[in-house]
Amino acid sequence: MIKCSVGLGQLACFRFDEILREFHFFGKNDNVKLVPEEKLREGFIKEENALAMFPLAHHDPAPFLT
Repeated sequence: MIKCSVGLGQLACFRFDEILREFHFFGKNDNVKLVPEEKLREGFIKEENALAMFPLAHHDPAPFLT
């Protein structure tokens, strides 16, 4: 998505070419509006809630890595 200039928190839209069996960048959702804003916000809220259930992976590195 970096190659498509899509940043953190942005949604990229792709089209699938069934003959070539590959995805092609269609545009940022900000431009093409394939996902309604309400659904986009709802998805971010669900993602934040799911991430809140996991403990933070903050620990000291293994001794052999220092």
